[in-house]
Amino acid sequence: MNILLVVPEYPPEVVGGGGVVYENLFQQYMLAHQVTIVSATWNRRRWADESVGVPVQRDRIYRHMLMHNPGDQAYLRSVLPLTIPGTIKRIRVLNENHFDVAHLHGYGYLSVDETAWMLHQRKIPYVFTCHGLPVSPQGMGRIGLSSYMMYQNHVASRTVARASKITAISHAASKLPGNREVDVIYNGAAPLPSPRQEDLNWADDIIGSASPEKVVLAAGRIVRSKGFDLLLSALGLVPGLWDKLIILGDDGGERLPLLQQAASLGFERRISFPGRATRSQLSALLPKVKILVVPSRTEPFGLIALEGLMSGLTTIVSDLDGLKEVFNDLPEWRVNPFDTGTFASILRRELLLSQREPALEHRIQLTLRRFSWAQIADQYINVLEAAAESRP
Repeated sequence: MNILLVVPEYPPEVVGGGGVVYENLFQQYMLAHQVTIVSATWNRRRWADESVGVPVQRDRIYRHMLMHNPGDQAYLRSVLPLTIPGTIKRIRVLNENHFDVAHLHGYGYLSVDETAWMLHQRKIPYVFTCHGLPVSPQGMGRIGLSSYMMYQNHVASRTVARASKITAISHAASKLPGNREVDVIYNGAAPLPSPRQEDLNWADDIIGSASPEKVVLAAGRIVRSKGFDLLLSALGLVPGLWDKLIILGDDGGERLPLLQQAASLGFERRISFPGRATRSQLSALLPKVKILVVPSRTEPFGLIALEGLMSGLTTIVSDLDGLKEVFNDLPEWRVNPFDTGTFASILRRELLLSQREPALEHRIQLTLRRFSWAQIADQYINVLEAAAESRP
C-alpha cells in the first residue's frame, strides 16, 4: 500500500510523547509499504523552508509550518492550523502522490483536521486514531472552553464522522463524542537506544551525590494533570527513605508551584527539574534510579511507564485510565494517587525492598510482550487495508 501518515509532530520537533509512537509506527509500516509522513513545524526560523522532504529508504517526511503562536503558549504550539503556504504545500503532497489510504493521529490538532478535509475531497479513505482528548481547555477559562466546544462540535466531529475507521490507544482514550464504534489498538514500547558518553555524564551530573537506591524519577510535561504534586505529597510522608526526586519534562506552568510545595515540605534541595530528555539521555538515567512513578490524574496510555518496565525499574502508576489497562497484571504497582497515605505506604515498601519475587518478574515480561510494536503495527495494517479496499 501507499500510506500517508498524518501526525501533529514528528521527531525531533515534538511537544508531547507522541513522537516516539509515530516514529515506531513509521518504521514498522515501511518494512512492507510505501510511506509518506506529513507533520508540522512551529520553529519560526524555518519559515522559508516550511516543507522538507528527507529521503530515508522509501519514505518521505514533510513538515509544514503552523500559524504563529501568540505568546508562545506551550499548549498551543502543535495544535494551531497550517499557514497558507503550509496548506498549499500539503495540498501539493496529496496531489502529487497516489495514496491508497491515510492514517491520521491526534484529536484536537487543526492541521490534522485540515488534512482530513483534503483527503475527504479527494475520496482517499483514512483511519483516525485518538490518543486521548485534550485536557488544556479545562484550564483556559470561559473563552478557551467555548472555543474548544466550537472546535469539537464543528471541526473534530466531521473529522471523526468521515473516517473509515476510528481507533484509540486505550479504552480510556476511546470515549469520543458521538456514536462511532471505536476499536482499541494499544501503543507499543521499544527499547531505548544505547546512551552516548555525554549522556552518561549528563545523568551523573543530575544524580550527583545521591544514592541510586534512594532516587525517585517522574517524567512528563510539567502540568497539573501529570500529578507530580500528588507524588510530592506522598514522598513527604517518607522523607528518610529517598534522597532525590527528578522530574523530567518541559514546564507547562507547574514547575514554580511544585518548587513552592517542595519548599513548604523542606525538600527544595532534593527536587530537580533537568528539562526535556532525549531517549538516549533517558537510557543513561534510568539505570541510575530505583523507582519510576507515573502519578497522573489522567493518562490515556503512559508510554514512559512501559519504558520503565523495559529498563528494569520498579514502576508505580496511577490506578486509573490507560495506566490501569497497561498495568492490568501488576496490581501491586498501581495506586490511587489521591490516597496520600496508601501512596506513601507503597513508596515505603518499594524503596525498602531489595529483591523481587520471581512471579512478579514473570508478570512483567508477560506485560511487555503484549506491547510489541510489530504486533501492534500488524493490527493497524489490517485496519488500513480494509479501509483502502472500501475506496469508491
